[in-house]
Amino acid sequence: MKSININKRILQSNTEFAERNRKFFNEKGIVAVNIFGSPGAGKTSILEKVIKAMKEKISIGVIEGDLYTTKDGERIEGQGIPVVQINTCGACHLDAAMVEKSVETMATLVKRKAIEKRLYEEIKYFKDSAPYEGLKHSKQEKTFSQEEGIANLDILFIENIGNLVCPASYDLGESKRITVLSITEGNDKPLKYPSIFKQSQAVILNKIDILKFTDFDLEEFYKDIYTISKDIKVFLVSARTGEGINELSSYLLQLGNEV
Repeated sequence: MKSININKRILQSNTEFAERNRKFFNEKGIVAVNIFGSPGAGKTSILEKVIKAMKEKISIGVIEGDLYTTKDGERIEGQGIPVVQINTCGACHLDAAMVEKSVETMATLVKRKAIEKRLYEEIKYFKDSAPYEGLKHSKQEKTFSQEEGIANLDILFIENIGNLVCPASYDLGESKRITVLSITEGNDKPLKYPSIFKQSQAVILNKIDILKFTDFDLEEFYKDIYTISKDIKVFLVSARTGEGINELSSYLLQLGNEV
């Protein structure tokens, strides 16, 4: 009797999509950042804060992953940036095929915003110019391909499903991984879920404003996290008060300008 390892086949298929995504992101100069964290850790709240701090400096897109509802996607959309919502309807992680499809949708959204921006600039030019010069300028080619549109992005945030286990096994084609942990989850999580922290380039410890009201051991947390990954960057933030957001935004801006 021949047995088939379904998990192996699924991961192999996912890897093929992930490599295709990675090649696309590299060619277009897009830094894709996969964001992990438990439900309630504050992933979306942190995204709202850093997007507000960064959106005038670099071009941002977001893929929002949730089991159900578009609530988080709507919150991010309120920041005025292109966002695509993925609902997995029960699956505990995003996969690379979902991201590939979402990027196609994202390309349409970015293209639309780019056209709107160009039309706005041309209308402004027409109003500010002599009639003949403005008319000539307005007749310039206004079309762009979807690939030109998506290439305008500097950084693509992918907020994964709230989970510290499943998402770590699925490469989406991203270049960076960041895990969000909150004070209320306890300082023992890095040792309990080492895989996701070991694969991350940075960890964001959220809700730092309530540290003094808990038994969270910050010293123990640092010891554990650096035991797992000595090169990982740690950011202490509060999405509620804004503490640490400037430092985190500077790091993300640097990532967005790397390519």
